Amino acid sequence: MIDRSWLNYLSPFSEVKPFGGGADVIVAQSFGRNAFPDEGLRQRIVTIRELYSRDEEMFRVFKGMGFDPGKPNISLAWECSNLSQKFGIKKFVIQWEVAFAIWSINRQFYYFMKTRNSLLIIWPDSPYLSSKDMIDEAVDWISDNDLKRVAFVCHRGMAPRIELMLRKALGKEREVVCLDGQPTDMFDSGSVQKWTTNRARWFIREFFVRIHHLFKGWV
Repeated sequence: MIDRSWLNYLSPFSEVKPFGGGADVIVAQSFGRNAFPDEGLRQRIVTIRELYSRDEEMFRVFKGMGFDPGKPNISLAWECSNLSQKFGIKKFVIQWEVAFAIWSINRQFYYFMKTRNSLLIIWPDSPYLSSKDMIDEAVDWISDNDLKRVAFVCHRGMAPRIELMLRKALGKEREVVCLDGQPTDMFDSGSVQKWTTNRARWFIREFFVRIHHLFKGWV
């Protein structure tokens, strides 16, 4: 029998149903953004980081520059907060756009995450931060903190891929779960990443991305 996860992966219109209960850590992947195109983004971040070492200071500068994380990332930010409260999760690995959204809309939750070294924010280390780059960095931190049950938060359209990528990267000694929440399936026409502006563009790109990841051995 074909594993449920592979059936989801092979169908561009499938959804990952909740499975597993509770987790030690949330890994949150962003979906587009409404400012700062990929071209020049890494250099922009490096330049600001030279002046400001703390993530909150970076976010204040971005806010002053009019940065907009986009509707999907705001929805993902609320999902992280809701799942943390519902399941008592206190460790987080979050891509920077979602982290900015949390800092913007729920400052109390943001500083809750920052305490006790419980939050890793993933910033781009290249012109484009891919899902593979984000997961590789997340896995290193999860291993260093000896966390066993990993819940992923991402757009519904990429959930089948993110689940299998995490399972492959984490290995059999750690469990990947999808918690019972309300993951976003919205798109934002204002996104600078055009493949996240509508459903049709996303499905076309995601189809080829899944084939690529399969041949690369990332799932």
